[in-house]
Amino acid sequence: MVSSKERQIINVAIEKANWNEAKTFRGFAPHEYIRNWEDQECYDCIFKYIEKYGVIEEWKYGKKFKYFYHGEYKYWAIPTNDVDPNTIILNRAKVR
Repeated sequence: MVSSKERQIINVAIEKANWNEAKTFRGFAPHEYIRNWEDQECYDCIFKYIEKYGVIEEWKYGKKFKYFYHGEYKYWAIPTNDVDPNTIILNRAKVR
């Protein structure tokens, strides 16, 4: 359970982050993303909460991601590819 102090910290990072629309996914999986090199501080903060409070769920095609539910959004990290599993992108989508 996210404490009130943690909630304040994550809210600041989420608000400060410059979320970009994932235009190529607009039709079937609308979401927004941030990249670690754009704002490392916000990225690290949000990533920490995904790791600490996230729950593993299956998406499509058997792919599983760890989702952190906060407010009206869910947040998750994705690796750039299967060869290099270092995560550099965080996504968020409105919970339906």
